[in-house]
Amino acid sequence: MTNLLRNALMGPGHTSFDAARILWVVGTVAFIIGAMTFQGIAVAKGQAFSMIEFGTGFGGGLATILALGGAGISLKDRGVARASATLATEAPASPTV
Repeated sequence: MTNLLRNALMGPGHTSFDAARILWVVGTVAFIIGAMTFQGIAVAKGQAFSMIEFGTGFGGGLATILALGGAGISLKDRGVARASATLATEAPASPTV
């Protein structure tokens, strides 16, 4: 499980952690903790709390965070892969003597 989480948070090439992936996870966890906190406060005050209204009030809620975060990371990784492929196909300049 640890390797799965570590590999999910690492960027292309698995040489270092990717800030975008880490922020994506932090945002998702913050959304879930915020929902639980607001629900607990509402219940403690005797108020009604609808998790559906809370989620849709944030523009689709967690689904939006996951979809847009995944799309952004995918676009970035494709750009990195394209740049790496371009650099790999260019022949190194021969030194002039």
